[in-house]
Amino acid sequence: MLFYDVFSTPLGWFGILLSNHGVRRSSLGPTKGDAIQRIGTEIQNASQSNSKLVRTIREIVHAYFTGTGFALDQLPLDMQGMSPFARDCLMVCRSIPVGETRSYLWIATELKRPKAARAVGGIMARNRLPVVIPYHRVIANSGQLHGYSGGLTLKRKLLTLEQSSN
Repeated sequence: MLFYDVFSTPLGWFGILLSNHGVRRSSLGPTKGDAIQRIGTEIQNASQSNSKLVRTIREIVHAYFTGTGFALDQLPLDMQGMSPFARDCLMVCRSIPVGETRSYLWIATELKRPKAARAVGGIMARNRLPVVIPYHRVIANSGQLHGYSGGLTLKRKLLTLEQSSN
């Protein structure tokens, strides 16, 4: 069974798709319609929900976007359908401390695959859990911001939010 919710945050509309295993997809868009679209076609098989889990997720996400709490790493995840390499990349990304950044090479090295930085970048580009998996904290080896599904302006805003609240 799949459930979804979409709600407003200070940086746009946040959407989540949940399964019985946890958060399956998330999105952040400038409009409610955009956030729904970014969740993907699986939303067609989902029901809107206001369950206790959805309310808890809303509270955690709201705290994140207002800078009063950073517990996104406590949310249960549904990573079914992902390759083991993708899951490993995303879990290493999830371990990057709030307000800090790491490079694609750092993630690859953490996975003991230092030549896989480009592959890590591909996984980050296809991350179906933006913000929940904080790939906005992943930057180029040069230290420059590089690629983000919501654009570099949003990436910069997320990093600024985290750094100013830390």
